Amino acid sequence: MGQQFFTFAPVVGILALIFAFTKSRWISGQEVGTDKMREISTYIREGAMAFLSRRPWRQTWSCRARSDSLRHRVASTYLMPPLDRARSKLQQAPRSLAVPGA
Repeated sequence: MGQQFFTFAPVVGILALIFAFTKSRWISGQEVGTDKMREISTYIREGAMAFLSRRPWRQTWSCRARSDSLRHRVASTYLMPPLDRARSKLQQAPRSLAVPGA
């Protein structure tokens, strides 16, 4: 099963690249359209480029904020209560059980 996957996956990847290349060539070869259509496509292209040029910064910031929030939530939910319980048990322990010299 594993050997078949390693043979099948690259073949499918190469076929997908060939399909994408031929479809791109076909689309580029189509008639552009009227002047109004060209004008609209220019506006769409400019807007898309403006969006893409700003997008990575926003995506990185939002992912970082979400990961920090998740890290804080996990720490406060799963890590802090056991540490607090252990700390309170140590504080309640009799001094005779304490390590000498500590």
